[in-house]
Amino acid sequence: MNNNPLHTHAEPIRLSGSKANTNLEWDSEGFMLAGRGPKSCTMKVEGGRDTSQEWQHKQDKALAEYQGSHILEQITATTHSIYKLFGAYIGATLHGPNEKLQPNVLDVGCGIGQRLPMYMRKLIDGVNYFGMDAFDINSDRDYPFICARLEDLSEIVAFHNKFDVFVFGTSLDHFENIDEVARAVKKIAAPGAVVIFWIGLHDTSLVASEEGANALRRTFNGARPLVVMWRLLRFAFWNFPRIFYALERRRVKLKRGENLDNLHFWYFTEKDLPSVLARFGEITDISMVPGSNSVFATCRVPADGQQ
Repeated sequence: MNNNPLHTHAEPIRLSGSKANTNLEWDSEGFMLAGRGPKSCTMKVEGGRDTSQEWQHKQDKALAEYQGSHILEQITATTHSIYKLFGAYIGATLHGPNEKLQPNVLDVGCGIGQRLPMYMRKLIDGVNYFGMDAFDINSDRDYPFICARLEDLSEIVAFHNKFDVFVFGTSLDHFENIDEVARAVKKIAAPGAVVIFWIGLHDTSLVASEEGANALRRTFNGARPLVVMWRLLRFAFWNFPRIFYALERRRVKLKRGENLDNLHFWYFTEKDLPSVLARFGEITDISMVPGSNSVFATCRVPADGQQ
């Protein structure tokens, strides 16, 4: 991290022992938990709230997808590039002129992989990183992991005013109640905390742009002129009508407020995104990712008394 004397050090997170769990110690290196060996990087927070059937259904559907993308890391070249761009975006925020040294970072929805999420692998030095996810899978990870729902974590007083940076890497649209999420963030945010988002937008024009770019890339990919002409004709008379039909169905569903899949609760658009982000605090940046329907954004959580 930058050694600028104007920077302040973040307060390390520590959970002292209690009568209920006398062997619990948590610091920047991880967790010490009774019954889990000399060193464990996993802590589980049991929530007192009931979850909806719809939430559980979407969790089950998402888990099937995450087996490939999080554990095996089977992702497209485009997605891999966006991961790297998101890592750079996070790094630019962490190293900002007014940010804290050794910040406590909570990655909300870090996934089920045992390795660090790809966007954090170049950034782990100089930060106290903690991944958090509701999936109780792969508890033996190479980073401190909190198995919990954010709403439940925020009820633990020891976590209040502790985290300096929150990362939502395509996870915000998986939450059922965004107002509850924003309140939870504000409870456990340290003074001056920032929230960093990677969000997929669902505007028909953005999705069409991405689909069209991919189609043209395949059309012109290393082919001779006659082959390219044949591919263009095939695209015009076969692929384009199919894409148009799929996008039109998507647009109508979006307008009606219907689900587009079995994974998400929310389908954000360029128009409604600012009002969603504003629930977390002052919007300091919104940046579109070129050639995709993804957007990166940051918010500054308001100080106590200004919420």
